[in-house]
Amino acid sequence: MSKRVYTPSQREQARVRAEEIGPAAAGRELGIPPGTIAYWQNQTRQSAPSERKPLTRSRRSTRGSLSSAESASSAVARQLGSEKRIARYYSPSERARALELAAKEGVTAAANQLSISRFSIYDWRRRTRLQASGKHAGNVSVAARDEDQAGLRDRRILTEWRAHPGLGPSQVRNQMRRQGLKVSLHTVR
Repeated sequence: MSKRVYTPSQREQARVRAEEIGPAAAGRELGIPPGTIAYWQNQTRQSAPSERKPLTRSRRSTRGSLSSAESASSAVARQLGSEKRIARYYSPSERARALELAAKEGVTAAANQLSISRFSIYDWRRRTRLQASGKHAGNVSVAARDEDQAGLRDRRILTEWRAHPGLGPSQVRNQMRRQGLKVSLHTVR
């Protein structure tokens, strides 16, 4: 099957017609796949964001009129969607500080003051309660020491391996598990 090639004038004609009657109807009329026409419309919108046209009357009638709150929220969503957020790691002392502040002033106030998600604070609070009751046996303590956990883990692995030089990586990993330290085989290697 060969790839179809459309001239710029055909693209423009299809895009204009799709603005009038919608991509599906324009596709049927012109013999062009509606997804292709919608893609061209999207490319045009992205290349010239200041020249966006409002929705036509025929498209508004299918969903009702858009309120100003909906259009404002969609504009904010488009702006936020363009930024990439990177996950942040909080040290145990930062978590403990956030939990203390949340206990004094409330979760929302602590989240705003420390620029931490409210949901993170709620999760830390829940996990702290579970650990205190003995129901949570997770590796990561919410309010543990700030020392280098990876370095401590590596020293324990090396100590075990030096004590038993004949053991292979999987056997060292099993010894670590018996001591209560869960590590991957890749880490041990």
